[in-house]
Amino acid sequence: MPTSNSGSVLIFTLLAGCSNPPPFQWIDLGENMTFAAYELPTLVDFESVPLGPFPGGTTLEGVRFEFPGSPGQIVLSGDTRTPERAFSRVIDPSRYHLDGTAGPRILSPGGAMLGPGPDAAVEQDHLTLHFDPPVRGAWIAVLLQSLDGRSHVDVRATLEDGRTDLRTLEIPHYGDTSLDLSGHITAGLRAPQSPLVRLEFIESDSDAQFADCNVGYDGLMLLR
Repeated sequence: MPTSNSGSVLIFTLLAGCSNPPPFQWIDLGENMTFAAYELPTLVDFESVPLGPFPGGTTLEGVRFEFPGSPGQIVLSGDTRTPERAFSRVIDPSRYHLDGTAGPRILSPGGAMLGPGPDAAVEQDHLTLHFDPPVRGAWIAVLLQSLDGRSHVDVRATLEDGRTDLRTLEIPHYGDTSLDLSGHITAGLRAPQSPLVRLEFIESDSDAQFADCNVGYDGLMLLR
């Protein structure tokens, strides 16, 4: 059973769902994600994927990955780093990296070097997930270069019946902005009324002040 971990206080419990659920049941930081006893989420990770380019259109476990911004790259989380003197308001760049949640290999659009923006090749970390067949729910760990509350990531969900919903991730802030550590939050939803066909992550932080404009992804979970 998934449990909470660093940078996320998401908790999973085995409980029956409500009788008249809303069409979009977003995962909110600090709230419970509930499952009926028969539901077993499927993990999609990157541990069997070769390091290097991860081209748009690649499919894993029925999920097609597209990259509207920086090109997809599979890297080792331990190789991610923030360059020296790249951000104007960073004291110690060695504090900022992307920490994997499901293993050492992560998806990092733009690669392991977590440089400043605006730079379309490096830090436009958009991700679109297409589900074929559609799924009843999906969520993923969004890896954050810094938990400083200043990263900007929107998530748009599209259901099979055409309905859409947009949610802005609330990035936690755990200390002085110039000294925040890296971490992650879990983002996604259940779709109890109509299956989920697409999930888009739109990353829009592109400045060179704080080391918070790079994100990665790991540990995609699916409810079939």
